[in-house]
Parts: sequence; C-alpha cells; structure tokens
Amino acid sequence: KNPSCVSKMSSSNNNNKVAVSTSEQQYILQGCQDGCRSDGRSREEFRHYYSIVGDFDLSYGSARVFLSTGESHVLVSVKAELVVPATSAPEEGVVDVHVDFMHPQTKGGNNNNSNNSNELESTLLNLLVPHLVDKKELCIAPDHYVWKLNIDIFVIMSGGGSLLDVCSQGIHAALKQTLLPNISVVPAEGGGDRPTIQVDSDIQAAKKIPGVENAPVVVTVSLLRMGKIPILIVDATAEEEACAFAQIHVVLDRSRDAEPTICALHKAGGGAVPFALLQQVTSFCLEASGSSRIVVSESMHHLLQDNF
Repeated sequence: KNPSCVSKMSSSNNNNKVAVSTSEQQYILQGCQDGCRSDGRSREEFRHYYSIVGDFDLSYGSARVFLSTGESHVLVSVKAELVVPATSAPEEGVVDVHVDFMHPQTKGGNNNNSNNSNELESTLLNLLVPHLVDKKELCIAPDHYVWKLNIDIFVIMSGGGSLLDVCSQGIHAALKQTLLPNISVVPAEGGGDRPTIQVDSDIQAAKKIPGVENAPVVVTVSLLRMGKIPILIVDATAEEEACAFAQIHVVLDRSRDAEPTICALHKAGGGAVPFALLQQVTSFCLEASGSSRIVVSESMHHLLQDNF
C-alpha cells in the first residue's frame, strides 16, 4: 500500500490504532451522512447485542454481553463484602469497578492493555458509578457495617467499538441479577458499641439491591464531520470511531416512568464542542435511546460456543 493513501486514526475511547484509508473514511462518512451506515443501520440505530446472565458461579451476580459476530464480548461479575464505612459517609456503602483486558491488542502488549484498563476504569468510576445505586441501601449498621460491591469487568473482545456502552449494559444486567445475603443486626451488649451481625446462608432469603433494575446506562454519541456539517451516530463501530473527531458519553437515567433523563455527560477526544451542538447531541441521544438494544437469554450458550 502507498503510505500516503492511509491515515491512521485512533479511536477516542481507547489507545488502539485503527488503520482507515482515505477512501474508507470517505465511504464511512458518506454513508453516515446519507443515513445508511456500512452495516445497514441508520444513524439512530443500535446493533443487536445478546446477554447471558448468571453463568459465573463464583459471583453474587454476573452477565455476559456480546455481539454474535464475536467483535465485542464483555463479562461482568459482581461480588460483595462487608466493610467499615468511611467516616465522612457512615451510612453509605461502597461501589468499586475494576477492568481487565483478557486479550493482547497491539504489539505493545500489556502496557497498552493497562492503559486501556485504567482509562476505562476512570471513566466508569467518575461517570457511571455515582448514579448506579442508592448507596444508603447498602448500609447494614451505620458507622459499623456496609456492603462494598466489587464490579469486575473482563473485556474478552473489544474490536466492535462502543466499549464503554457495552460495559455499562453488562453492569446493568449483572446488578439486576445480584443477590445479597439477608443479614440481621444484633445490638451490642455489655456496654459495647459495636453490634453483632448474623448472616442467613439460605439463598431463598437473599435480596436484590433496591432500585438496580432502573440503573442508568451509557449511550455514546460519536461526532463525525462531512465538510462543516456535523454527523451524529450512536453505537459506533471501531472504524466509525476512528473517523470521529469527538465522542459524547451520555448517562441515561431510566428510573422514571416517563422518558429517560440525562444525569451525566462526558466528552472524549480533542477540541471543543459548541453548546448548540451539545444540545443537539442530547436531543439525538434521547431520541435514539428508545431503540431495543439487548436480548437477554439463558439459552444462547451455542452462540458462545460457536463464536468464542
């Protein structure tokens, strides 16, 4: 290939390099502008994701989210432990996220995986985690015992793009399946100030975390440009991400019966986004969020066997 005919553009949500030639870039941009992307979707249309829940026995709740093509595959595991709360928040539990990439992505190897993990962790912790659960629901005994949720995300394949969105959907699916043991608190006796707890080992007595069925998710709007005209798309592929000049990660709160509401925004990529365009992005995201995104099934292991 003639090197002058290829422009290497990095996706804005990780450090991977995706080689996109000038002709490929024009093809992608023209298709997005015309409302017919390279895989046949419209600008507002999401791909068809699958989810299998509860197949990781060592966790309190788990979920896999993947594309049938095998380009994206994320496993989320939720574990819980009792900890002493922070003195600044004695009645609030703790939620932590850890990300591991399970496959080599570049010749650079582990260093690049570590950078990607740290970037994804930081974005999830600052953007999504503050809105996931009501931390007061994780309190067992104020000042003494609260639940700490450890959310482990294993990125098995990440070549499909929109990785942050896939991880958020995996977290949402796993939290909905999470069961916490029923705990009884026995007041302190003999002048002590630390109560005693009794853990019920009966799985039938375990409880779901209140409100997690309405936990928010991330929808990323990728901004492309054809001349001076901005083009907005959701659920971008890796090649579309490489053509984007910026991405806006939108956290959608679906806890209300009415339309979803936006509770957080984060911009990735270089440059500034005009306020008028940001308003257009939020309206576009709310309009697109009504699309069906995930099919949850417990009888689709053949897809995993065939593709992974």
